[in-house]
This record gives sequence, structure tokens and C-alpha cells, in this order.
Amino acid sequence: MPVEVHPAEKLGHLPVDNVLSKLGHTFVVSDPTLPDCPVVFASDSFLRLTGYTREEVLGHNCRFLQGEDTDKAEVRKLRKAVARAECITTRLINYKKSGEPFWNLLTLTPVKNASGKARNPYI
Repeated sequence: MPVEVHPAEKLGHLPVDNVLSKLGHTFVVSDPTLPDCPVVFASDSFLRLTGYTREEVLGHNCRFLQGEDTDKAEVRKLRKAVARAECITTRLINYKKSGEPFWNLLTLTPVKNASGKARNPYI
């Protein structure tokens, strides 16, 4: 399922995907208003870290990073935070495409508009 950041969305005068691609951080943007909260943007450094291609990531929920040693209680906390449009930081063992585990210091932050109301995507 091809998923794109909505090109009509702008940050200043630049399209959002153009701005996000210039950040030097390891992150994805997911959209909880779409079925199964798929990734709609993945940074180049996220792809390098995990070993997945953009095509393998976009349109999929981030649970593909979970594995045997991923803490299920922490995952439940993440789901609650998304449902409540709250910010949360936690640490999980996730897995690269190769199967190698890595510690993921994960922060979910709802994107908010000028009035403070949560918008669609999560970073």
C-alpha cells in the first residue's frame, strides 16, 4: 500500500516531506487516523539503522520492529499514549531486518496545530 506525506501540507513555504528529509535524526512519522497507524515517512538514518528499505517501511505499522524480547507492557503504554494523543518516551528492544536486536529510545509526540490540538501524524 503506497502511502505518502500529504503534499498539500506545508511547514512555512516548504512541503512537510521536504523539511523532514533534511533533519539529521533517526525517526519515522506515523498516521494514527489511517488503519493500523502506518508509517508515512521514514528518515534516511532510520533506514540505515534498521536495514529496511523505504518500500518495506512505508504503509506498515512499526510493530515489524518488535520481536521476542520486546517488552509487551511498554508496547501497551505506547498504544494508550497514541489513543490519548499524549507524548511518551520509553526504551524498547527492537530488531533490525537482519534480526539483530537494538535498544530503541523511543519518543512518540503528537503533531499539534497552533491552537494545541493534536493533528494526524505522530513523530
